Formats: sequence, structure tokens, C-alpha cells
Amino acid sequence: LHQLVDAPNWSGMSLTVREHEVLRLVATGKTNQQIGVLLAVSTRTAKAHVERIIARLGVANRTEAVARAISLGMLTPPAAPPITIFCGVACFRYTV
Repeated sequence: LHQLVDAPNWSGMSLTVREHEVLRLVATGKTNQQIGVLLAVSTRTAKAHVERIIARLGVANRTEAVARAISLGMLTPPAAPPITIFCGVACFRYTV
């Protein structure tokens, strides 16, 4: 059995520990096949987890699931990558 993640600030929504793992991988852009490989499950099982996450969050797709999870505090938004600015021969990197 999968345990539910303690989610006091998630507006009554709860995901299993495994679903939360899958959601984090979805947030990084992983496909169902890649999720299956990383979690040692079939692509079909990974797809079933994603479908349950989408249903539990009441959204239409993976992108909306990630956005909803961030808005509920289930996930933290990804950090912005450093910006590289080229000025002639010099190169500067800034983190915004």
C-alpha cells in the first residue's frame, strides 16, 4: 500500500508518496517512459500514476498538474538558470 503524504496546506488534497515522486519527475519534464525507467516500473504504471495525479488535482494535463501543485505548495518552483550575457569578448553570468 502507498502511504499518503501529510499535506496540511494542500487544501484537502493528498497524494501517495509514489504519486508525489512521479509528480516531481513530471515537473522536470520526464516522459512516462523515463519515469518508468527511473522508478523501475512499466511505462503503463507510470502513465496510471500520472493520470491519477491529474484526476486528484482536478486538472486537464501534466502542465496544469505541475502548476496546480506549485500553487498548492506541493512543489517548489524550479530555480531560474543563470543568464549568460555576451559583451564583445567578455562573458558574464548572472543568476536572477
